[in-house]
Amino acid sequence: TSNTVVRLFQKDTLQLALVERGIRVIALGRASRRAGRNWPVAAAQLRRIIRREQPDIIHSSLFAGNLVAQLAARATKVPVVSTFTLSGDRELLRAHQPGASRTRAGALRLLAGWAARSPLVWFRALTRDALVTNARLLGVSPSRGVVIPRGIPSDLLPDAPLSAVIATGFHRNTLINQEGGTDKEQ
Repeated sequence: TSNTVVRLFQKDTLQLALVERGIRVIALGRASRRAGRNWPVAAAQLRRIIRREQPDIIHSSLFAGNLVAQLAARATKVPVVSTFTLSGDRELLRAHQPGASRTRAGALRLLAGWAARSPLVWFRALTRDALVTNARLLGVSPSRGVVIPRGIPSDLLPDAPLSAVIATGFHRNTLINQEGGTDKEQ
């Protein structure tokens, strides 16, 4: 089985490390500092890649990545597991992005909420707070997600709910973890 990683951003040390380990990388070449502006082009690019590569599932993380993946997957009918790493509390988000326009952020949240409400989208969160606050922010039920702290393979737990299996089971066949390191056991 070969692994392919599609990255939104320009080539960097993570991409070089992946390639050195024999993992195929498709980089969309977006500038990370412009992630909030270039998502429409990235979503169209990813949609074309999904149609060509035909993945079984897509895993995304962080706001821009989640938005791009969910929009592209919605058009191609491929399931998505999006990861919430940070709290979705509006005041914390404003403090984290002090220069962000409230109008623009509000419009992007509305679009993200629409994309997130697709029945093909499931969520993984690192904490209960991240799950609940992001679900509230996007207008989705927290029951569409599961809390999986870093390092816990919840798909192997006895009586794991379907959401836990979906959120982590596919990821066990990769060499790459959320932080971009490798799992030597796999």
